[in-house]
Amino acid sequence: MHYGNGWMWDEGSWWYAAPIGALSVNDNCIDFHIEPGKLGQPAIIDHFPKTEYISRSNKTTTVDSNVELKKLKIERDGVGRTNHFSMTGEIA
Repeated sequence: MHYGNGWMWDEGSWWYAAPIGALSVNDNCIDFHIEPGKLGQPAIIDHFPKTEYISRSNKTTTVDSNVELKKLKIERDGVGRTNHFSMTGEIA
């Protein structure tokens, strides 16, 4: 069973919906550290704990701080349960 009784399938990307398992590390969460890269380049993204259990795609952009930013988003594939995280948006 991947989810507890009453958990909804579309809540899989929220921190409180971590899959059930015997080992719990970092409250079953992945912490992302995101900082700007060079102008026009993707953000610099790191995660903790270090694990090969997840994959990620970085489609963010570092922009000048004088422009209106597109919201930075981190989305998890909760439906497919692939543990893939997609990062999009802008950072200055």
